Amino acid sequence: MIVIDNVDLYEDDELETQVFSEAISISKEINCHILVSIRDTTFIKHKNDSIFNAYELKKLWINPPSFNEILSRRLNYSKLILKGKNVDIELPNDIILKVDDLSIFFSIVQESLLNEENGKLLGYLSDRNPRKGINFVRNFLASGHIQADKAIKNYINGETNWVFPYHEVFKGSILGSWKYFKEKRADALNLFDSKLGSNNLQLIRLYILKFLHVKSSYGNSEVPLTDIVETISMLGVSEDMILRVLDLLKKNSLVHSNDEDLNINCLYNLTLSGGYYVTILPTKIVYLETIMYDTNIFDKESWEELKILTLEIENNYDMVQRLEIREERMEVFMDYLEKMETTVLNSTKLLELACIIDYKKSVLKNFRVCKLNSV
Repeated sequence: MIVIDNVDLYEDDELETQVFSEAISISKEINCHILVSIRDTTFIKHKNDSIFNAYELKKLWINPPSFNEILSRRLNYSKLILKGKNVDIELPNDIILKVDDLSIFFSIVQESLLNEENGKLLGYLSDRNPRKGINFVRNFLASGHIQADKAIKNYINGETNWVFPYHEVFKGSILGSWKYFKEKRADALNLFDSKLGSNNLQLIRLYILKFLHVKSSYGNSEVPLTDIVETISMLGVSEDMILRVLDLLKKNSLVHSNDEDLNINCLYNLTLSGGYYVTILPTKIVYLETIMYDTNIFDKESWEELKILTLEIENNYDMVQRLEIREERMEVFMDYLEKMETTVLNSTKLLELACIIDYKKSVLKNFRVCKLNSV
């Protein structure tokens, strides 16, 4: 028996089918059984190809392990191989922190990444793709946005319940070694700039996701492409642009389609990742502050205010004052987005797509909580 695993790693339609074809050829030539491991989405995509439907195949469906289970096992293994390894860590104040057992760091990482809030972040953004989730974790471990020395020091000093906060996990996973967010190099999308070169079209990504979310809340989890085009085109977007945005959302696993070809009968649904994007991420301070640097601001007055406030934040070292200026900057940013939304939606009958006001209330409430905790 021969086992061929991870066919999906090729991420190339021709190579995937070629591997399957060669596996069949080998089985005929040497008279053996061959197990080919592929994801369900890959099989569904190719099930009507001649190479797949030309043979009587015995198909076995095996539920994949959850991302949390995979991550937990890998971290347990990391702890095992680092057990008893000592290391000296130089702190910013030139003090040397002596660590007798480096495995404690992965104990902290395990508690941090597998708790409910951070676990949902990684699980939903990876959207049941373990490889993507593991890539987030690699980014996190190698990132300069996390305070690994502080984590280990706290643990050694008896704070065994200390975990990396949500904003560090987000920045570490998404930004990796980069200081600022740029969509082209990050594993995340900016919902507040569709990169279509027009302020009226700036929120189209958000509205497509919101439309699918509204439909799913009414029980319509699968929405025809024709409905999406008919509705979103009312915002002044051409069909071609809508298809481009849908293709981008699909490539980034925010939406899923039942057909590779954009034909008239194509159905779309919101993925776990897309649902997380449209309901949770825009209420998080760290997401909005991160993508703010990669968002076009078409209003000159808002741009000048944001620029001045950003410089004030960077030149202020008082934590409470910085938090107050950050809150002021966030309000300016959300006011700008609200103005964009009002201009676009008030001229249509699509007020059910309005969401900026709710995001604004949530994120400013989160700022107030942060200020109370910092006093």
